[in-house]
Amino acid sequence: MTIQEFQEIYTANTELEKEVVELIVSNAVDYDSFESFLDELLTYGCVTGYISELIYYNQTAEFTQRHAEEINELVYANLIMIGFDSPAQFFGDKWDKEDTLCLDNNNRNLLAWFAVEETAREIGIALELDMVA
Repeated sequence: MTIQEFQEIYTANTELEKEVVELIVSNAVDYDSFESFLDELLTYGCVTGYISELIYYNQTAEFTQRHAEEINELVYANLIMIGFDSPAQFFGDKWDKEDTLCLDNNNRNLLAWFAVEETAREIGIALELDMVA
């Protein structure tokens, strides 16, 4: 499906979803299809710069603050699903254990990228795309 078709058929339900849809649309302009962009984003992650609006710490920190409640719910749901007790277990060595309140950039950055990738994955699942696991 083209990016335009994606925009026409998918309706975002939350503010986080709405922003992720906007980010996908604005960054997938050079891709032949929504699926090819989504596949690369989910394979290589935000760390590679696929989402140009979330490259720098100030951008990811603002994104995390803007969507803090929804990101918290997303992290919590994944922790419960996997059976972990804390984000430190979930994110492993990337998580700054000394910043449990996510006041510094490193953990905010991880949370922003996680939220975008997980929301994109959920969009793919909602659209019943085979490439999304």
